[in-house]
Amino acid sequence: MTDTPKTKLDRLTRTEAAIQAKLDGLLQSPDTDDNPPDKWARSISTLMKALDDTAQQRAALEADIAAKTHTRYEDMPPPTPEDEARFYERFRKLVGEITDARGEERGVEETLGVGPRAIS
Repeated sequence: MTDTPKTKLDRLTRTEAAIQAKLDGLLQSPDTDDNPPDKWARSISTLMKALDDTAQQRAALEADIAAKTHTRYEDMPPPTPEDEARFYERFRKLVGEITDARGEERGVEETLGVGPRAIS
């Protein structure tokens, strides 16, 4: 059974929390004979490395999820009214520049072949 990206992300979040809790507990524990300094330092180093590795896995998974979110046109959210207005304004400007460069006096509808006097 394969895990979904959301399940993997949840598992990484829980793993990070568990490692952080273990690290916090170790940092707050006093030095004892049961926990000599070299063993304590090795444990902290190992936990910090595990935390860093988990954070890197999480970042890679989040980037992968973001990259796959809008891979198809149908998956994209609808444009905002501002985006749509910017698109049409830029489109009109480009069509105007093309017709001006050709020295033509046709409008956008004629240039696109949709107006009453469309070019055949």
